[in-house]
Amino acid sequence: MFREADVNSFVEDNKHNVWLGSNGGGLIYWDRTNGTFKSYKHNALDPNTLSADVIVSMTKGRDESLWIGTYFGGLNKFDGKKFTHYRHDPANPQSIADESVWEVLEDSRGNLWAGTLQGGLDMFDKKTNTFRHYRNGDENSIKTNYVTVLEEDSKGNIWVGTGFESTCSNARPEGLFIMPPIPTTSTHFLTTAFFGSRKTAAS
Repeated sequence: MFREADVNSFVEDNKHNVWLGSNGGGLIYWDRTNGTFKSYKHNALDPNTLSADVIVSMTKGRDESLWIGTYFGGLNKFDGKKFTHYRHDPANPQSIADESVWEVLEDSRGNLWAGTLQGGLDMFDKKTNTFRHYRNGDENSIKTNYVTVLEEDSKGNIWVGTGFESTCSNARPEGLFIMPPIPTTSTHFLTTAFFGSRKTAAS
């Protein structure tokens, strides 16, 4: 029986079963065919388990793997058999920027994006297992490090929602070009950004 009342995220797989990310109860798999639930929780004695039981965000990759953003557990990849952990390492500048991952997205180009609580926006290079960072204070980057939501539109632009503004980019790894902020009716701001050159952004 499913006992976790607080669910932060869910994803449907190719078999139409549902993965649920809970707030303290780990990862739960709901098999719709037989109506059963299976839970996956963190075990400090087993490295092949979820890194933290508070799951904030999830997305499904092209290969059906789950990418799981946790609170103080970094980013997890689950292939159905084992969990791979991507943790922040202060000694490694190419590790994920923060231990708390608020949003994850795999875009139409296959790029994996991670929006963090305090470390800004990261793009994961699956070939090298390294992260590229876009942080507040960097030239041509986001204006706040608290990233709350990521979404891709029909043109391939990535919309980045943050604690203080929204940013639109076309998700190219070459660089981030920020247009002047456009005030909205709230205290937030709307900013347009492009991954690419200024010429590309203007075209």
